Amino acid sequence: KQWYQRRVAITAGGAGGQNFYVMIPQQQLDGNNQLQKIAPMGAIHQTATDSLAAQRSEREEKRRQTHNEVERRRRTKINGWIQKLAEMVPNCKDEMGTKRSGGPTQTGMGQKSNCGVLQKTVNFIQELQIAHSQVVERLQEQNQVLVEMAKIRETLKRVEQENLLLRNQLQNHGIEPVSAQNPVSRPNQ
Repeated sequence: KQWYQRRVAITAGGAGGQNFYVMIPQQQLDGNNQLQKIAPMGAIHQTATDSLAAQRSEREEKRRQTHNEVERRRRTKINGWIQKLAEMVPNCKDEMGTKRSGGPTQTGMGQKSNCGVLQKTVNFIQELQIAHSQVVERLQEQNQVLVEMAKIRETLKRVEQENLLLRNQLQNHGIEPVSAQNPVSRPNQ
């Protein structure tokens, strides 16, 4: 059985172009050794391409819808956290109901300028950090004062004990010590 019956010359590039020879399988020849009419390769390819494009289009549409839903959820979460920040940060209520994008404000939940809320939140956190560092500084100063007061108390206690010891020694020698409340006037010498 002869698989290839006939050679067909295909000219590429016009009259002076190259000739390509393609062997035609026996099944594509009719009984008179003439080529059977078959669907052009472009049409077959176009049908397959259309089918693939339709499948790809459906797949891309599904991917796009999934992406949009994920993005919508992400924006909802971000807006929820910004809403909580607006409620927690002083003077952020001013941002409620104002949207500086030029579009109309949404009613109901109250649309706010997310940028304004974030800016006020950052400012508030910076103020808190400054206040915190000032409180820490004051606490350190108070701790230093407390340490010095403890040292002074120890010194005072030691001096009082020494004073008591000296008073006892004076009394043992028959000298009456002078109390701090009734000082004895000293004669001018």
